[in-house]
Amino acid sequence: MAGMSEVGRLFNNNELIVAEVLQSAETMKASVNYLEQFMERSESSARGKVVLATVKGDVTTSARIWSRSFWPTTAIR
Repeated sequence: MAGMSEVGRLFNNNELIVAEVLQSAETMKASVNYLEQFMERSESSARGKVVLATVKGDVTTSARIWSRSFWPTTAIR
């Protein structure tokens, strides 16, 4: 998702604040939710694990919102 890469770049350059990053993530989440109806689903697709981690003091809310944009909430532990 090129848009979120740009958001990350702007945040790293101190051009966005955390609230704007979270707003961008929520917007992307809503967009992906809408687009899911047009995506192919396959029961035979392989399942794996994704491990997300943050450093101490990081804003983990943005990582949680971002990850839920890609995977159903029920798949996240």
